[in-house]
Amino acid sequence: HMFGYLSVLHTFMFGPQSFIHWVPYFIGIVALLRFARGFLCLIWRNLFRTGHNLQERYGANTWACVTGASDGVGAAMAREVARRGLNVILVARNRAKLESVRDKILS
Repeated sequence: HMFGYLSVLHTFMFGPQSFIHWVPYFIGIVALLRFARGFLCLIWRNLFRTGHNLQERYGANTWACVTGASDGVGAAMAREVARRGLNVILVARNRAKLESVRDKILS
C-alpha cells in the first residue's frame, strides 16, 4: 500500500542509519580527494616535471631578451636560457655586473 512505501521511504531518509547522515562524510571525502589531487599536481609540477626543450619549441636560432640580467633572478634566468641553447640579449643598468654575468655565461 502507499502508506507502507512512504513509511519505508521515511525510514530510509530519516532513520537512525539514513543516507542523509552520511552526506557530510561524502562531501568531506570529495573535498579531501580534490585537495590531495591539487597538492600532488603542485608537487609534480615543481619537483619532478622536466622543462621544455626551448630549441625544439621556438627554433634553433631563437633569441631571448632578459632584462635585469646583472644579478638576482635576471642573472639566473639568463644563465638558464643560455644553458638551454637559446641566444641571449642581456639588458641591465650596471655595465660591470652585466659583463660579469656575460663572462659566466660564455665560460
